[in-house]
Amino acid sequence: MDLGIEQYFKTDPWLASMINKPVYNLSNTLTLDEGYLCKEKTAIYSFLHKESCFCYIKVPIHLLGAIKHLTDIGFNLVDTSVILKMSVSGYALPGNYQGLRFAVPEDEISVCQIAGRAFTFSRFHTDKDFTTDMANQIKTEWARNFFRGKRGEYMVVAYSGELAAGFLQLLYDGQGVLTIDLIAVDSSYRQMGIAQKMIEYALANCSKVGEIRVGTQLVNLASVSLYEKMGFRLMEAYHVMHYHL
Repeated sequence: MDLGIEQYFKTDPWLASMINKPVYNLSNTLTLDEGYLCKEKTAIYSFLHKESCFCYIKVPIHLLGAIKHLTDIGFNLVDTSVILKMSVSGYALPGNYQGLRFAVPEDEISVCQIAGRAFTFSRFHTDKDFTTDMANQIKTEWARNFFRGKRGEYMVVAYSGELAAGFLQLLYDGQGVLTIDLIAVDSSYRQMGIAQKMIEYALANCSKVGEIRVGTQLVNLASVSLYEKMGFRLMEAYHVMHYHL
């Protein structure tokens, strides 16, 4: 076995703790050299068969050869995602943010409840090797990590009266780029413009934002339509592949 192949496998301790087995993120740098990937298929297969594990990789959509090589090893395509971006400059903010504010610790229960039932298109939900309960739990704990100070710099919550209607979890790189990490609106409050309002609240109130980015599933047409309507434009696209042993 080519020991050099190990450099392409990065452990994911948080996800491993969720599914109780080792988890690896296979670097998509490997797929950029399809010849090397083809040559080292046996080494990759041997690495993954050392133990029961889960592995995932994001592959740029134009690398069809890489998709074939990974399929030969045992990876399955579970999602096609797009990354979109929008410059904040020139975006007309409405100025009316009734029912919106930044999250406080008391929002944790409501936010986690929404996170645990609002997602259907994530790569965990489309991968049939994950149960729906497990996929929902992953999203629940993902949102909970904000309240634990482990993920995200900002969170916006939307309320309808006394009830939480949605939340927006955000990453900030310190250089003016804001990234939508999670966004969800409870089923009872959809088609009311709440997602757009939460994004606009973030643009108006997060400090020094010059650009906002988001990743979403291509199959999630409502989400793609919203972002395009707001002025987001395509940045990149990739296939997500999962491997289970």
